[in-house]
Amino acid sequence: MKKSKENAAPFSLKLALIIIAAVTITAVAVLGFIKGRQGDMRFISRYTYIKKLSSASVGSMTQKEEADQWFKEFIGQFTGTLVPAQHRLRDVKVETLDESGDDGVRLVFSGVPSQVGSDFFAEWNPRYINGRMQCDWTMKLGVEKIDDRYDGIYIISMDDNVRDDAGDGGSGQGAGGDTENDFIRYRITGTSLEVSFDDGGSYVTVPVDLKNLPVKNGDELEPGSYCLMRENTAFITGGATINGAKVPAGIVYSNDGGESWITGEIDQIFDISYYYLKMFDANDGVAVLGYAQTENQEFSKVYVTHDGGDTWEPASNGPQNLPLKGVNYISPTTAFFCYEYSNTVPNNLFVTRDGGKTFNAVTFAAQQLDSDAGDKKWEDIYKEAEVPVMDADGLLTVYLTQGEGGTYHDGLTAAKYTSSDEGLNWKFVEQTQSR
Repeated sequence: MKKSKENAAPFSLKLALIIIAAVTITAVAVLGFIKGRQGDMRFISRYTYIKKLSSASVGSMTQKEEADQWFKEFIGQFTGTLVPAQHRLRDVKVETLDESGDDGVRLVFSGVPSQVGSDFFAEWNPRYINGRMQCDWTMKLGVEKIDDRYDGIYIISMDDNVRDDAGDGGSGQGAGGDTENDFIRYRITGTSLEVSFDDGGSYVTVPVDLKNLPVKNGDELEPGSYCLMRENTAFITGGATINGAKVPAGIVYSNDGGESWITGEIDQIFDISYYYLKMFDANDGVAVLGYAQTENQEFSKVYVTHDGGDTWEPASNGPQNLPLKGVNYISPTTAFFCYEYSNTVPNNLFVTRDGGKTFNAVTFAAQQLDSDAGDKKWEDIYKEAEVPVMDADGLLTVYLTQGEGGTYHDGLTAAKYTSSDEGLNWKFVEQTQSR
């Protein structure tokens, strides 16, 4: 009997190890499958998305019905369970869908971003109400023949009826609100970049080779790589090795509504991984470029121009050599630089008040935690800041998240702070659901 017990123990251990190995292999395989599927996902812009329907059904639809069909499929790109968190929306609700004047349709909808503070949806010009992202669009739709059986519903024009909380930031098709910039948009057709200054009525071709532009998904530019303003419409070029040749980071811009275009060089950088471009007026602007990126590192530089973009002066290096999560200049002097979190750096959010020459870490007052926190302190739990955004009334909002691996309330809460004095003082608002 003693020998039997001695043999049973090693057998049980072996069985346990086999089960653990099987579970681990399965988990790795599932994770690999999910990552693979996510890597293959492509998200089509609202300006180029086409809803395919049978010709017979489209022929009897009103503009409102066309808009409903188009929106359901368009928004479905962002609601699937495999959609990466920074691109995913949940609890999407259509609040208004009514026919507007001139054969247009007004669509108001809201949803909750799965990743608090993600700037992926900034191009939609949302506002945030009680933790929900709300968009208010007025759009005109058209129908084009795809083949003998199917038609496609597409967007002819789209206006945003609310101001982007983060300002134009060089990452949207216009600044929102009711300014002239609302009517400026770009499109990529074939081998050309074109800009419209009259809400799509007519387009002018930008004299630049598409190979020299940061194009993604075939018909979009990288967020932050352009600025659409009446006073100065500008696009970052180069900053990469193209067809074996190193092309410096540069800019092509127009300050006369596209009648003429000027090119300028920013710097001898050939591996840009992050773009931020913002013009404050016809002459003054700023560019932030991330480069030499690895898995856990990215260098960055700040540049300023005072002649519209013809010449650029380096202001400083970024305050950290971590991958940039986002940059937001709320004025020519005040800006926030947000980095991916690293447990080797106590802060991932920095502010400059001299246009990017010097930086200070942004800190937030700790609050009371409940018993679910155990022995952890506030700063141990809410440690990863998102990019602060400013609404039309000048109120800044920032969220502190738990980051990856958060366990406080299952990692599903974030801390919300606001500031009414450009970030000089931050007021705690609430702990809110983060995803």
